Amino acid sequence: MTIGNRIFTILFGLVFVVMGVGGGFFVARETQQQADRIAQLDPLSASAVAQADHGQEVLVEGVISADNPTLYRNFVAYREERLEHDGDDDLTWRRLGTTTQPLRLEAGGVIQISNQDYRLNGSHVTSPSTSRNRPGELRYSGIVHGRTVTAIGNIVQSGNERTVNAHVIFAGTQEQFIRSQRTGSFIFACVGGIFATFGVLIIIHAFRERRSSEAV
Repeated sequence: MTIGNRIFTILFGLVFVVMGVGGGFFVARETQQQADRIAQLDPLSASAVAQADHGQEVLVEGVISADNPTLYRNFVAYREERLEHDGDDDLTWRRLGTTTQPLRLEAGGVIQISNQDYRLNGSHVTSPSTSRNRPGELRYSGIVHGRTVTAIGNIVQSGNERTVNAHVIFAGTQEQFIRSQRTGSFIFACVGGIFATFGVLIIIHAFRERRSSEAV
């Protein structure tokens, strides 16, 4: 192996190490911290939201009220994806957009989610539920009436009413949200470990080739 090839191989290995540590372990740690933060928040009822301080971070676990209008089919908020070929000519779902709206949740009374720029995490329903694996096929997933969601955000004053400005709305309970985050953290850590290990093995191979060349 020439010096140039050896340097290239070492740099190539370092790229995988950086991707593994940065893109895997750091993201895994951040995701785990988010799970811990979610676990520390107690779900508030409608009466507790009404008495909460302006700007206070809160977690609300409630059922989507039938008062919310449907935006498409039976969804009150949804994502649209299209099946397309990627750079390797494999079929993959590409997100086209997310459509949301202010929501009313039932949790011992009605709680108003006053904004619509929240992040939609997870889904209750995916339509169609199965794919025909045809390029251009559309898929929709989102949240529906009568199902539980968990919202995290801050208390804001809207007229005479305390409402929640949500950062994220998860399709499920607080416990399911925490489990989802911790599962994601574990997956990121595993993927990061694989990338970092592969990078280290490449670097070791480059140095072994160097020693072999010097021995000759």
